[in-house]
Amino acid sequence: MSKILLVEDEATVRNTLALNLRAEGHEVLTAEAGSVGLSLAREQTPDLIILDLMLPELDAFPNHAPFLAVHAARPDRPACR
Repeated sequence: MSKILLVEDEATVRNTLALNLRAEGHEVLTAEAGSVGLSLAREQTPDLIILDLMLPELDAFPNHAPFLAVHAARPDRPACR
């Protein structure tokens, strides 16, 4: 299945989501802080990132534009442009 990076500072939310995603067969990487999530994203190249946009140390509002990104590229299938 897919490798999913879950970045969420609330432990209960993070653990519950990770448990459910693992139950569906996904490999789940978790991070409790934006900086940890950024490092994991660079090192592990997950298929999907689920990101809490209101992380205390990496708040997407109001200084940065919020984003949701899905990257579907694979080595055998380039990303759409």
